[in-house]
Amino acid sequence: DVPKFTLYTWPGGGSALQLGVWDEKMLTKLVGDKPDMINRMLKKFLSQADQQVNEIVGAAASGNIDTLTEVAHKLKSAARTVGTMQLGQLCQEMEAAGYAGDMNTCGELVKQLQPVYAEAARKIEKNVQLVQVGQ
Repeated sequence: DVPKFTLYTWPGGGSALQLGVWDEKMLTKLVGDKPDMINRMLKKFLSQADQQVNEIVGAAASGNIDTLTEVAHKLKSAARTVGTMQLGQLCQEMEAAGYAGDMNTCGELVKQLQPVYAEAARKIEKNVQLVQVGQ
């Protein structure tokens, strides 16, 4: 028997959705004030994350918990690197549920994945456009 995974509850209740959607200063903290490099990193993140979100959704639909867990792990790291903290936390919760073998919880978390990613992507794309205009 695999133990039932319980979502992490933040102090005072809540979940990953209480975190900020995107910390636009995260990459600047990591690489310095290099708008061109940050712009390239954000574009690469969006391209890869879009594929990873689709892969996670597909894995959930087909019941492939191993793929879901593996891709959630990869997306978690990338999301946190670029400052999409909600997305990173949601992926951490999916990864933990996947390792616990809890497909029901994974399925519930996957329902949140696309809207959380879409909001982060929208904010990042707006910033990328602003950087291009400012060049």
